[in-house]
Amino acid sequence: MLDISLKGVLVKRPEGWQVPLKQPCEVIIHLNDHEAGIVMAVELRHVEPHRLGFKCQYIDLDSATHLKRLVELNLGDQALLEREFAHLID
Repeated sequence: MLDISLKGVLVKRPEGWQVPLKQPCEVIIHLNDHEAGIVMAVELRHVEPHRLGFKCQYIDLDSATHLKRLVELNLGDQALLEREFAHLID
């Protein structure tokens, strides 16, 4: 994983990746030695030679809570976090 936000995830492109754009996928990010995690239903939105960008289509409440906390720790700005979270639930 290269980047994650409330809107989606950017990952390193695996060799031989041949999935078409707009393909539904699932992203699972393990936290705390697999005790907690973030699960997102995503759609492949852009493909680059070395990166793949996925847009979040659905995230359950527990995963959203973990992700919100992770983003909060990295942003350090509550106003930015609330703006990002508002975009997620629109």
